[in-house]
Amino acid sequence: MRDTTPGALGTLVSGAVVLYGLLPPLRVLLRVVCGLAGITAFSLLMDVITLMLGQGVDSRASAANKALAAAGAILLAATARSDRLPAGTALRAPSTAPQRLQLAAWAGTLAFVPYAAMKLVWASGAAGVRGDHR
Repeated sequence: MRDTTPGALGTLVSGAVVLYGLLPPLRVLLRVVCGLAGITAFSLLMDVITLMLGQGVDSRASAANKALAAAGAILLAATARSDRLPAGTALRAPSTAPQRLQLAAWAGTLAFVPYAAMKLVWASGAAGVRGDHR
């Protein structure tokens, strides 16, 4: 799959939302495209860490594409979650997530920490690995 696929699909689905409103099938498509954009933006964190440590990224165009995909994923998710309620409609109070879901979220977040630490060591050059492998 090419990196432009989420952008093209996102444009088509967003256009359909503008024309037809936020119908349930379009909401599902928005979530699917949001996931594809998130996959495209996956290694953006490594590019940001590399730049913060004063090293260059492998490809500026790729880094820009990842940043745009991340922004698109956020906007698509916000659109999929948006509900335009009629005026005067009461909103439900937010509730907390079930304990098992909270534990799963914590586990997923903490599982990323060793990967980020390893990449920080690699990007800083502390492991004796240099980034210019050309």
